[in-house]
Amino acid sequence: MKIRVSINKSTAALLFLIISLSLCALSTFLFYGNISNLDIALFCVSWVGNIIFVAYVFLQYQTKHEIFTLFNILVLFIFLFNWGQCFLWSLGIHVDGEIGTENLYSNYPCPDKSQILDGQLFTIYMLVFFIFGAFLVDAIDNRKYEIKQHKGMVVESKVLYYVSKIAAVIVIPLVFYRVFQTILITYSYGYVALYYGDNNIAGGVLSQVEFFFFPVLVGLLLGSGYKKSTRRFVYIIFGLYMVLYMMAGERGNWLYKLFLLVWLDHRYYKPIKVKKFLKYSCVACIALYIVYAMVTLRSTALKSITMEEVVNAFSFDDFPLISALSEMGGNMGIIIILLSKGSQIWGKYNTYLAAILGMPATFWLKYFGIDFEYLENWFSKDVLHISWGSGFSFIGEAFINGGIYGAFIYVLLLGALVAYITKTDKRDIENHNILKVAFKVTSCNAFAVMVRGSCHSSFKAWFLSVFLYLGLVKIISNIYIKRIKIDEVTAEC
Repeated sequence: MKIRVSINKSTAALLFLIISLSLCALSTFLFYGNISNLDIALFCVSWVGNIIFVAYVFLQYQTKHEIFTLFNILVLFIFLFNWGQCFLWSLGIHVDGEIGTENLYSNYPCPDKSQILDGQLFTIYMLVFFIFGAFLVDAIDNRKYEIKQHKGMVVESKVLYYVSKIAAVIVIPLVFYRVFQTILITYSYGYVALYYGDNNIAGGVLSQVEFFFFPVLVGLLLGSGYKKSTRRFVYIIFGLYMVLYMMAGERGNWLYKLFLLVWLDHRYYKPIKVKKFLKYSCVACIALYIVYAMVTLRSTALKSITMEEVVNAFSFDDFPLISALSEMGGNMGIIIILLSKGSQIWGKYNTYLAAILGMPATFWLKYFGIDFEYLENWFSKDVLHISWGSGFSFIGEAFINGGIYGAFIYVLLLGALVAYITKTDKRDIENHNILKVAFKVTSCNAFAVMVRGSCHSSFKAWFLSVFLYLGLVKIISNIYIKRIKIDEVTAEC
């Protein structure tokens, strides 16, 4: 198969790299080490990040003629979690508890403006190379584009539907059992107790069962061809899942999935028109308002919450979008801490290698000389010395593995890998290649874990919810197809 390089896409990749690195280099030259105007430096670098993000969106639209893609959903969350506070600073908006006003994660000394600038510059360099990896994948186009549907794809679609129906009977009740566990623990002991202490539900069989929840919903939707009754059932189940987790102050379990289901509906079922998009945006704003009001209450056991605390949480003093951006954007604090400590703070094994080898299970990593530890747990326990989870950062993981310079290579390769796997084309649907579409959207859901976590958590979810689940569907489909061919040959004889 010949590989052809699209001139337009290649030019877009080069333009993005030149524009982004020029702005980054200019910022580094003007502000790095200049301690006299750090307020101006933080403001200007915040705008540099915004401009680079806008340039990416513009060039993407010029080359692909679409904005709402799987990869861009990930980029959006990466931007929110790693640049959310910087975006607010660029608009002159500052909130209580933002980076630079108090201790990071309650226990790490408040960073000075010079350290924040270091974090800003390193973050934006990493984002540039991550996105550039995606541009490179777009520039290299080695796929055939003719419509070519065959019987095997129709069989795969049916098998996906029936396997998902069977799995739903097991997975959905167990997932809701875990959701109710979450609510009860939050009600009795507070949000922190979910992950630490005698009542924590982190890890275990139920947490791994939940990996299959999203693939089951996707399998039902795609396998049924978005049949009305199935679509209604899936959205009711997901709506309950979302509302109940909101009651417990949880966000990560459902927020990424919500965006992906909207994308799937838009791309596969019915394109979302502008008026409908605006309506959904209003609903999303209200939902964010409720979510972040709940988040402010989650540190307290629900049974101990007073009416005054509820009223304060739902007050309009802090606009919900601002609260959301500020809370999400605090994730940049992780790389600020790591930069101040140095990449040698980890000094153990390569976490990317461990993530790949440990996808099925972590117990055998000891045979490779790897004393495995979750980065999220290590960072909270050994670096921050706190008893609750801080999460982690894919930028921080690249830094502790490659240092200042090697990190660029890791994020470039990571961006290329994620972009290649989540790259979709409308011909996949026209060809009725439902299993391929399911693979891409469920892979995107798994990769979303690394936005504020580690590659191991993400790759483990990828192995269980994508390779294992869809691999089973593929095996059953192949067996069924072979049986059909044998029957056809027998009938001819």
